[in-house]
Amino acid sequence: MLPKEVGNMLVAERAISSDHGANSALRVQASCMGMGQAAGVVAALAATRQCDPRNVPFELARKHLTAIGHIVSTKE
Repeated sequence: MLPKEVGNMLVAERAISSDHGANSALRVQASCMGMGQAAGVVAALAATRQCDPRNVPFELARKHLTAIGHIVSTKE
C-alpha cells in the first residue's frame, strides 16, 4: 500500500501492485474493502501525527484496526 519512491501516498483496492498469483485474490470485494479501511485508518493516523504514512507505527495501526473489528495480519 506504500508506493516505492513516493511519499505521503497510500494505494489500496484494485490499484495495488502485486504479482500475477496474488492479483486475483486482491480483486475480491472483501480484500478491497479491507485494504481501503486499513488505508483510511493509516491516513488518519498519519494526518493526526503529521507524518508520512510510512512513519505510522505498525502496532498503532493494528491497535486502531482491531478496535473496529478489522482482521489484521501479525506480519508487517
